Amino acid sequence: MVNELAPTQDERRSLLQGYFEPDEEDRAEGRKEPTAAHRAIARLCSKGYVRVIVTTNFDRLLERALEAEGVAPVVIDTPDAAEGAPPLQHSACTVVKVNGDYLDTRIKNTPEELGEYDDRIKVLLGRIFQEYGLVVCGWSGTYDTALIDALKRAGGRRYMAYWVSRGAPSEEERSLTSFIGGTSIESEGANEFFADVLDKVEALETFGGNDPLSTPVAVATAKRYLDDLEGYVRLRELVSSVGREAREKVFDEERFPVDWSLSGGTLADQHAALAEEIRRRIVSYEKACETAVGVMAAGGYYARERQVRAFGDLLELAGSPPTPNRSYSILAVNDLLIYPALLLLYAGGVAATATGNWPFLRTLLRDSMFTDRYQKTRPIALSVYPWAIGNQENIKRAFFSDGHKHEPTSQRLFEIMQAPLEDYLPLEFRYREAFYRFEVLLSLTYVNINGERERSPREWALLGHFAYLHKRVDSEESALRTLSAEYVEQGARWAPIESGLLKQAATSDGSVEDVLQTVGRNFEVIEAMIQRKDYF
Repeated sequence: MVNELAPTQDERRSLLQGYFEPDEEDRAEGRKEPTAAHRAIARLCSKGYVRVIVTTNFDRLLERALEAEGVAPVVIDTPDAAEGAPPLQHSACTVVKVNGDYLDTRIKNTPEELGEYDDRIKVLLGRIFQEYGLVVCGWSGTYDTALIDALKRAGGRRYMAYWVSRGAPSEEERSLTSFIGGTSIESEGANEFFADVLDKVEALETFGGNDPLSTPVAVATAKRYLDDLEGYVRLRELVSSVGREAREKVFDEERFPVDWSLSGGTLADQHAALAEEIRRRIVSYEKACETAVGVMAAGGYYARERQVRAFGDLLELAGSPPTPNRSYSILAVNDLLIYPALLLLYAGGVAATATGNWPFLRTLLRDSMFTDRYQKTRPIALSVYPWAIGNQENIKRAFFSDGHKHEPTSQRLFEIMQAPLEDYLPLEFRYREAFYRFEVLLSLTYVNINGERERSPREWALLGHFAYLHKRVDSEESALRTLSAEYVEQGARWAPIESGLLKQAATSDGSVEDVLQTVGRNFEVIEAMIQRKDYF
């Protein structure tokens, strides 16, 4: 105990002073400086979200953090200061140091000193605990008996109380939380908790809204983490949380039963019922994936190489359907289980294509795996594409009443992706360019990986709406032709090859070993596939 080392208050102050005041070495090594929690709290105070702080510490780290934010707090560290302080509601920020300040000989540190407060401090604490919302963090609720008593005396709380514990709460913390009718929150620590609160508050400031889990807030938070290479753990935790939430929604068997079947009626009635169910599921999947799509688009546009794996995990987590509890019925409906993965793939893929984020594209298309409803696992590019979600006529019937849409799933994706990508691609011609370039890259990757895995791969390629535009005589510039020209000009130096997204074997002198294994050959397979399609 401190009182055994320094029996008197003057001796204790002298002893503690050396622990709180940094010397040159401390400053050089960043010791005895305000922590991330201090800085986040100070930032919240500067914005007006936190007005009163009660602390058991008697250092001045919080005051220093507040001063750095331009906040001059009213500091109450003695009963006299409590008596002379302005009313709490008239102060922008009040710091109540219930155990005193380390430069004052009256600091409270021994069990006897911590057992009782002056009546003026008791009155002040009673007002605070009754009239303000409460967030308890970094306090054990064990030794400060006078503070515990003050908290228990404050009945009739007007606002919510939250108790933040490092890991699972202790018995004392649980007991006090229950007594004050509070809510327990587990965190990694004060630094992580207050930094996260600040992130959410600033995201809400930027985008508005009252739901901290809303899409704009999640996207704004993801962008903030993407801008901080040191915050990789926080980014990964956020992305994983978004993925788990999307997975829970899109694979809810009560909402999307795998044994859905048609009732009686005429053939026309059955066609109409199937089209309506397909429409319901697709629209519901789009809504359920809204936040994940927004976060994935931010990752595609901004993520750096160290960060991209988190988004590959998001695609795998939210996209791969679990083993169902019931048997499948109509495949035209259950093929739609791939649609959530398709939404995420296009959101991240189009954004990454726009900014030339090749590590991101490689992670999504080549490195990430998709496990289908039969528990067969393959690279995403071999499993997730517009044709994979079933009969295209059913999609056309569900969404395009004019009946003239070619590649209807791709057309639906083109319409849906424009909104979440608008922040990055506000000009329509840039969006259109990135969308169709991505579709070509997806098709190329399919053919490329398929050629690696099979000794004699079939001459088959997946297509999207880019194929229809390519085949039109009077079409706009074809993304397939543009990318093919880039490959012819740059060869092995072409970015999709240098990044590892597309592969072609070469000898030590740079010549290609097998013409059938070149990316040029992949282009030829796609071209031949398009020529076999009858779009007119």
